[in-house]
Amino acid sequence: MSRKDVQDRSTLILIKEFITNSQSLRAYQEVPPEKTKRWWRKKVLKWKKDGLHKKLRQILDVLTARYEGVLYQILRHSGVSAGALKSTVTAVWVSCQDKILTLSDYREFSAVLWESYVSVSPVEARTLRPRFMLRQIVDEMPSSDERGVLIYRAYDTASSIDPPGKEVLTKLNKAYEMLHLELLKQGDDLEILTGGEIALEDIKNFEAPFAHYEEWFFPE
Repeated sequence: MSRKDVQDRSTLILIKEFITNSQSLRAYQEVPPEKTKRWWRKKVLKWKKDGLHKKLRQILDVLTARYEGVLYQILRHSGVSAGALKSTVTAVWVSCQDKILTLSDYREFSAVLWESYVSVSPVEARTLRPRFMLRQIVDEMPSSDERGVLIYRAYDTASSIDPPGKEVLTKLNKAYEMLHLELLKQGDDLEILTGGEIALEDIKNFEAPFAHYEEWFFPE
């Protein structure tokens, strides 16, 4: 599996693979010594573990990059100093990796990642939870300028330097429409995927210009 293959996968697919491979690696690490007495069994076990380590590094590189912006945002909002941001983000992912080893449903990943953030943060940035939970769903939208603008404006720290111009606002409005269709597609999974933050019942009657989405992405 090449790095490009990993980068081309959606966030939800990467989450599934991250959990599955992490749990498989732990299982191989816990194989008792008496079952690997023969040299060829040790070699096979090492080959399997090395392969999983490589896959996990590739997946984690992409996942951490996709969540980096929003994690930095919520940690700043929580009062973490600029000098401590990088180490705190690392602590979030270390905590998350421990928690997913017993996770039975990949749809609960974002809730687990949020819990990991809460465990290392001085306070909880509750107003940014909807934006955080929507990160995985935004990647499920069709690839387009509108999706790119939404990701940049909502999840890239540099985007907050300048207010959006008319063209950007037009693309954001279109992106909200696309996001709405994607959320409807998730159906009953939506509530689980977002840790109870957003349910189908909450959004099914939303209409353009989808002001609720703007409030979730850009709370005052």
